[in-house]
Amino acid sequence: MEFTDFLTSEIGRPKENTIGEKRYCCPFCGEKKYKFYVHEETGQYICFKCERVGNPLTFMKAYFNVSSKGAKDILEGHDIELDNFNIVDYGDDTLTTSERLILMMRGVDTIKKQVSIKPPELPTGFKYLKDNVNNTEAKPFFDYLYSRGITYNQIVNYNIGYIIEGWCWKANKEEKIKLTNSVIFFTYDNEGKYQYWNTRSIEKNPYIKTLNAPGDEYDIGKKDIVFNLNIAKHQSFVIITEGVFDALTFGKYGVATLGKHVSEEQIKLLKLNIDEETPIFIFLDSDTITQNVSLASKLYTTHKNVFVVPHGKQDANDLGVKKAIEIIKNNKILATPEGISRYKLQQKFYK
Repeated sequence: MEFTDFLTSEIGRPKENTIGEKRYCCPFCGEKKYKFYVHEETGQYICFKCERVGNPLTFMKAYFNVSSKGAKDILEGHDIELDNFNIVDYGDDTLTTSERLILMMRGVDTIKKQVSIKPPELPTGFKYLKDNVNNTEAKPFFDYLYSRGITYNQIVNYNIGYIIEGWCWKANKEEKIKLTNSVIFFTYDNEGKYQYWNTRSIEKNPYIKTLNAPGDEYDIGKKDIVFNLNIAKHQSFVIITEGVFDALTFGKYGVATLGKHVSEEQIKLLKLNIDEETPIFIFLDSDTITQNVSLASKLYTTHKNVFVVPHGKQDANDLGVKKAIEIIKNNKILATPEGISRYKLQQKFYK
């Protein structure tokens, strides 16, 4: 028996099949929108609602509340061959020696541990603008932000800060990076906890124009976060942009990937946090056609209201919110295969 055949008999028929993948309602969190994805070849699964991940062995353990040996017995009782999968146990500190041996006998060299990553260390010398409204040293930073269309309410609500002189560690934790005259933005998780920071210099000819927080493999990185997603996820539509200023141009509806490349981790965050029915507008810079198409295509596999938006060489912050919204209304293209082809053709005229 195939693992997905077992799932179909146990938790119900999948809604639809994509190449090598089946979608079910999650048996763990009870969601009803078929966000439980199972890869047919590897047996790996992920729920884009509760974030549970695993494989056939971990499924049986959690679903039937049994040990690894008990899960193995259930799999074999349904003629599901463990050898067909790359079985990895996810962070189970309760495994006995015999249970570990069972996994090793099945060709598993290591037991994967999910290592907790932490937010990068904050740079020195930063202050919150909301705490320094009457401080003359903060005036150039307020003026700069106002010139970029950022409102006072946004400065307060997003805890925007500033650094006159400070430093942070490089990723190797042995060398320092000097930061001067920069505004600092923070990204938060769904509980409002700090996750990441990045800066933008207000100097005309800065040594460092922008800096995304450096970190090692144990620090949360740019690829692990989406700026403002914790707020935008609750709105009636979401606009994906490249930078913080572009995101803030759209207020509570804008999110930022902090770069042209959108990582697989960021795509998972977008899929997990944005409801499948919520319209998503991709407003990344127009010089990133390949990235725009890739992102649109990947999001469209789960969210059917995904649009790409041709908008010329100006980004959202250059255009301003009124004109940018007008462009979205008039230029949006649904990310169907036909729509993507049309988008590619239109982009050629902007070069």
